Amino acid sequence: MFNKQLLEKLAERGQMSASEFLNGVPRTRGDYVDFYSVATLLHAGYVSTNSSVESNGEIRRGTLGLDTQTTAIFLQQLMLPIGESFQINGCPRESACNVPVTFFITADGYMKLEELAEKKANRRQRRFDYLMSFLLAIFAALLSASLFHYFAVQRAIITPPPEGSMSITNESVSKQHIKAQ
Repeated sequence: MFNKQLLEKLAERGQMSASEFLNGVPRTRGDYVDFYSVATLLHAGYVSTNSSVESNGEIRRGTLGLDTQTTAIFLQQLMLPIGESFQINGCPRESACNVPVTFFITADGYMKLEELAEKKANRRQRRFDYLMSFLLAIFAALLSASLFHYFAVQRAIITPPPEGSMSITNESVSKQHIKAQ
């Protein structure tokens, strides 16, 4: 969910420095795993940077790493204060907070935001449709019951009962009520 918030924040501003952008990432574990979601945004093409990475002749632009894990590790390095470090598989990683990295949203990122907004609007419309259908069904049931009752009473008033049968009419009830008093 916060990926959407990060994308919206970046779309609103156009571009952001690494520290501004990465301050919005919740840090629950305190290590590079916290940055996997941002690394995924980078590798999915929703967000890009003004940097490139080269390894074994392969150049990747905008991802800060060749895969999601190395990107997440570098993102943690970007957020480390000067003088702090950590180790991954026995390899020390120093702070990279002085590296000037700028994040910006891509066309795919804008399209993803539009898609998410459309899905939200569709969910709201579907809920509204369900509510209106439910209310219409209740209204139809009430109308049907009241019309059935109305026409049943009208039929009883208009149609005389067959001879020899007992019927209760408003007139006979009121006569019995008067006799009882």
